[in-house]
Amino acid sequence: MSGNVSDAALHLAPVHFAPRLLLLATDAAQVRRQLDGEALSLADVAALRDDVSTDEIIPLPAMVHFDATLGRHPLTGYTAGGERPIGVDAIRRAGIEVIVAGARYGKGSSREHAVVAERSAGVRLVIARIRRGEAISLDELLAGRDRACRRPARSRRGAPDWRPPGRCG
Repeated sequence: MSGNVSDAALHLAPVHFAPRLLLLATDAAQVRRQLDGEALSLADVAALRDDVSTDEIIPLPAMVHFDATLGRHPLTGYTAGGERPIGVDAIRRAGIEVIVAGARYGKGSSREHAVVAERSAGVRLVIARIRRGEAISLDELLAGRDRACRRPARSRRGAPDWRPPGRCG
């Protein structure tokens, strides 16, 4: 026994987390069924959608909001089978707390609005596949960095543990 943990604290009842899931399927009908309350498993879904961009998570027209109003709009730009199965307020109304997607969820331009929209709608967790070693070009990595940072990074790119100093890191 260490620190401030008492024997009573070790015998608490287990905590159960049974959230509403939304599996971002490639089939729009499967997405709508989940939003209508049907619980699908991964085995029920034909495939999870890869490459969901921030433009789909929070479309540009919804970005005029800077508060919890964003919670009305998460995934309203999401497309599956050429359709947009998720309408305004759908995530919140369905009580979705966990979103499960394929690879590269949230790709594209970084938009803090996407996270605020999901969180404001009640989403607590996003699960997506990440590919280790996904290629990022050196030009993309150094975009927006000053010349003093770009030059040494280009000359040392073969050194695995080298990091540029200051704001380059």
